[in-house]
Amino acid sequence: MDDYRVIGIEELSHILPYKISTIKRLITQEPHKLPPRIATMGRPAWYLPAIKTWLANRSHELRVPRKGRPRKLV
Repeated sequence: MDDYRVIGIEELSHILPYKISTIKRLITQEPHKLPPRIATMGRPAWYLPAIKTWLANRSHELRVPRKGRPRKLV
């Protein structure tokens, strides 16, 4: 049953380290930074298995950079 589960923007924001506003921006400006969408639907949507596969292949790219001053190397 997991194969047919459709995820919207809000649910995707809980899976990926992005805010809803960031996902909306990425959809229009940089869609290659998101999992492949379902093209036939009017609203942006994704299949859960496609998200899991995409995450497995790109998990190293999704690391959120640390904020603040870099640590000194001793």
